[in-house]
Amino acid sequence: MDWTLARNTEGFVSQRAFRVNRFPTIIVADHEGRIVRRVKGWSAENAANVMAEAKRAVRKARKEVGGSG
Repeated sequence: MDWTLARNTEGFVSQRAFRVNRFPTIIVADHEGRIVRRVKGWSAENAANVMAEAKRAVRKARKEVGGSG
């Protein structure tokens, strides 16, 4: 699965905007920009949950706006 990684060189702007206070923080947003999953820290379980949520968001977007998949 491909995804967009967003960050800026200043760091602080995005940290405040997305309430990031631990690294890594993974945020999954839907096609309308709504945050559908936020995970702080990392584990195999977190990885599986993030991937599942991302796939659900992609399926929902394709259904709502059209497209293949």
